Amino acid sequence: MTEEFLQGLGLAPETAAQVLGEHTRVLEEARARGEQALRREQAEGAARLALAQAGARNVKAARALLAFDPETAQPAEDGAYPGLEEQVAALKAGEATAFLFAGREEPRLSGFRPAEGMALGEEGGAALTLAEAVAQSMNMESD
Repeated sequence: MTEEFLQGLGLAPETAAQVLGEHTRVLEEARARGEQALRREQAEGAARLALAQAGARNVKAARALLAFDPETAQPAEDGAYPGLEEQVAALKAGEATAFLFAGREEPRLSGFRPAEGMALGEEGGAALTLAEAVAQSMNMESD
C-alpha cells in the first residue's frame, strides 16, 4: 500500500500518511510476533528432537524436567542450542531420571515354544500328534 494509492481512494495527503504509518506499524508488529513464535517453535522442536534421539520413553515428561526456555534460547551458528545436549545427557545419566529413557537391552521373549521337546514318532519318523505329545509330557502312555 502506498500514499498515492490511498490518495487515489480520496483520502487527504495527511490522512493517507497517517493510515500508511499505522499500517506499516501493525505489519512490523505482526512480523515480529511471527518471527518470535517461529524461533520459539524451533527451539521447542530442537528440545523434543534431542530427547527423542536420546531415547526418551515419554518426551513430554522428560521435556518438563529440562531447564530450557524456548523464549530466550538462541541457537549457535551451527543451529544447535548451547547446553541442550548436556542437559539431556544429564537427565539420561541421572539416577532419578534414567527411567525416562529406554535402555539398550534386547527384549526377552518367554512363553510357549512350539518346536521345543518335539519328538519323532516310533514308525516312519513322523512327528507326534498333539495328544501323544501331551501324554509324553505328562509321562503317560497314549491309547
